[in-house]
Amino acid sequence: MITNRSASSSSSGGKKLFIDATFGAGGYTREILRAYPGCKVIGIDTDYYNNPTIKENEKLIHEEFGKERLEVHCVNFREIKKVVQEKIVPQLKSDTSNVIDGIVFDLGVSSMQLDQGHRGFSFLREGPLARDVVNNMSELDLRIMITKFGEDDKAYRIAKAIVDYRNNVKPFETTLELANLIEKITPFHERKKKRIHPATKTFQAIRIFVNDELSALQNALYASKDILKIGTGRLVVVSYHSLEDRITKDFMKENQDSFKKITKGTIIPDDAEVEFNVRSRSAKLRCAQRVENNRTDEDY
Repeated sequence: MITNRSASSSSSGGKKLFIDATFGAGGYTREILRAYPGCKVIGIDTDYYNNPTIKENEKLIHEEFGKERLEVHCVNFREIKKVVQEKIVPQLKSDTSNVIDGIVFDLGVSSMQLDQGHRGFSFLREGPLARDVVNNMSELDLRIMITKFGEDDKAYRIAKAIVDYRNNVKPFETTLELANLIEKITPFHERKKKRIHPATKTFQAIRIFVNDELSALQNALYASKDILKIGTGRLVVVSYHSLEDRITKDFMKENQDSFKKITKGTIIPDDAEVEFNVRSRSAKLRCAQRVENNRTDEDY
């Protein structure tokens, strides 16, 4: 599984300190704790105080592995360097912030979020919507957003339908309203040949736009240079969107003096994994190791 391979891609040997930058249900954290007895994981999740399921998973992990092996911080992962400098370095009494053995980012919406309609990410369950975006954004801006962040070639049709609906029927209030509209305007032959719901890319675009996810990712990747151990620290990024993967790929290529690639290109899930977890079908994993003065011109 991608989760297992992320854990195995992390730095090996000795007592380690890892960061699960997208803690969520704690899947990566559990695999890391199993793979490296005695290690500690720093979990980061911006929804920690808003989602009781995250605290429940934290409690279960504490019970299974010990409270001292996991601490979770409620921040956006763009603040990852600040967490290390203010919370971790003082504990270690270190004179450097390069103290982390491995960082893993899973950039997709978690299964937990998709299974909870109230988070507003699932278009298959009734839930709230980013109303300011859907009800107030101009048709042109909607089209640009869906094209750029959703990479949907039907953005013009969807944007026009959204504006027509909110102007002539009523403002949008829930996720299902928007999902049903997009499904309704999608011809049957298009729905039949697509493997995903026709609203998938629009909801992806809204999520990325509202959360400013691409900027947060860029900030976090650059921060990783200052907190990963030089020579051994590893960076693992699992992306589900070509823009996120491109940002990761470009970062690793532009910082070849500081990072040496571990994986050749990307690792993708095999058929068995996709059958087990259909949401992993678009996942791409990249891994690089923090180094100093790496001189090779690697092909990313």
